[in-house]
Amino acid sequence: MDTTPEQVAKALNSSYDFKFGDYLTRGFQLIGQEPGLFIGYTVVYLLILMVCQIIPLAGMVGSLVASPCLTAGFYLAARRVEQGKRLEFGDFFKGFDYLGQLVLIAVLQIVLLVLAFIPFGVALFFSFSAVATTPAEGGVETLPILLGCLFILPVIYLGVSWSLAPFLVVFHRMNAWPAMEASRKIVSTKWFSFFLFYLVVGCLMMAGAIALGIGLVYTIPAGMCMYYAAFKDIVGVSEDNTAPTFLDHLVD
Repeated sequence: MDTTPEQVAKALNSSYDFKFGDYLTRGFQLIGQEPGLFIGYTVVYLLILMVCQIIPLAGMVGSLVASPCLTAGFYLAARRVEQGKRLEFGDFFKGFDYLGQLVLIAVLQIVLLVLAFIPFGVALFFSFSAVATTPAEGGVETLPILLGCLFILPVIYLGVSWSLAPFLVVFHRMNAWPAMEASRKIVSTKWFSFFLFYLVVGCLMMAGAIALGIGLVYTIPAGMCMYYAAFKDIVGVSEDNTAPTFLDHLVD
C-alpha cells in the first residue's frame, strides 16, 4: 500500500494561499540564475519532441515516454538551482529515473480523459448525422454541440486536477494513481486559481512564438519554473533527493 508522504498529507489536510504573482516572479528568478543551460535544454527538448512527431509511430512514444520525462527535467533542474547547487546539463535528463511512474500517469490520464471525452464525441456525431440526413434544413444542430460542450467540462476539470501528479512522483516518490488522487484533492480546493494560473502561464509560453518561435526557448523553461514554484510553495519538496534507479521506480 502506498503511504502518503508527510508533506503531501499536510497539503491534503490544510488550506493554502495561492500566491499567483509570487509564482510568476519566482519562475523568472529561477531561470535567470542559469539561463544558458535552461535555454540549451529547451532546444534539445523541442527537437526531440519534433523528431518524435515526424518519425512514423514515434509520436506515441514521444507523448508517453519522452515528453513526461523530459518535462520533469525542468522541475528537477529548478529544484537544483533553488538549492544553490551546481547545475549541469545532465541533470535535466534525470527525469528518466522516474520513467515507470511518469509513463503510467501519462497512460492513465490518456485513457481516462478519452473515456470522459466520449460524450462530447457522441454529441458531435449526432449533430452532424442530423445534418447529413436532413441537408435541406441546413446548418448544424446546436443543441447536441451545446450539450457536448457541457460534457467536455469533466475533461478540463480532470486535466487541471491531475497536474501535480508528476511533481508528486518526482519529489515525493509516490506511485502513479495515489499521486493522481492526491493531486486531484489538493488542486480541487483552489481549482479555478490553478486553471487561471495555467492559462496565464500558457499564454506567456506561447508569447515566445511571436519572434518566429525563437522566444519559446526562454518562455517554455520560465513557465516550467513557475509550475515548480507553485508546487514548492503549496506542497513542498522532500529533502531526500536520492533518485530511484530505473528498475526501482518501474516496479514500485
